Amino acid sequence: MLKKITFLFFILLTPTLSYSYQCTMLMSNVDSAIMKMDSNKYSSLIEAAKMLKNEGEKAHDNGNHLLSEEILNAALRLLDV
Repeated sequence: MLKKITFLFFILLTPTLSYSYQCTMLMSNVDSAIMKMDSNKYSSLIEAAKMLKNEGEKAHDNGNHLLSEEILNAALRLLDV
């Protein structure tokens, strides 16, 4: 009986884990993209992306993960990643 309950719990939990929010991964991707860009040539673009990243972090910290993902994806699009 315990094996059946454990198996059922695992089956129900697995889809939830695969659909978790991607906020922290996106923040890391924005940081990586900024590091790869020429800061002299794209300084205003980098500043705008940093501003978006900060807003995305704030949304994440406030628990609004969908908004955070939208903002962070906008930063990545701005950086053309």
